[in-house]
Amino acid sequence: MSATPPKIGFVSLGCPKALVDSERIITKLRAEGYELSPSYEGADAVVVNTCGFLNSAKEESLEAIGEALGKLEDHVPEEIKAERYARLMERQQAISADLLASRVGKTIEVIVDEVDDEGAIARSHWDAPEIDGNVYLNGETELKPGDRVMVRVEVSDDYDLWADQVGSQAERETVGASA
Repeated sequence: MSATPPKIGFVSLGCPKALVDSERIITKLRAEGYELSPSYEGADAVVVNTCGFLNSAKEESLEAIGEALGKLEDHVPEEIKAERYARLMERQQAISADLLASRVGKTIEVIVDEVDDEGAIARSHWDAPEIDGNVYLNGETELKPGDRVMVRVEVSDDYDLWADQVGSQAERETVGASA
């Protein structure tokens, strides 16, 4: 770290768990030599910690990020932003790949989002629509959007899973009936 410790602006939004997580993050930042800034203007960076599951929480987060960006405008040169973003995405890709690889061989329940002539595209309970990856069920053209089925994960890549439907027809119908 440099002679002058970086100052971090911190905003915690949402549920009590986000607040507990924020307290842990702040403790870690202080242990690493960072200082907390009481305002965005005095910060070298701003952390917005929130629960992103609820639309209201997402909107509140975006407002806080927008406010912080307004105060930090042109604070970090574009080339440094691009380099940091690339590093972050590279790390995130590795985390996602490791997590999804750990699901290979496991049986999970998925919900079908769409079906075309190649098969079904589904997601597990871990996945947010239009944000997280998909679970592809190649050849499963008889399913309908909204169907819940049990699948065995066969292959993963950085962001998606490929799986085969498992169980007898009676077991498959039971999964859908429990909705």
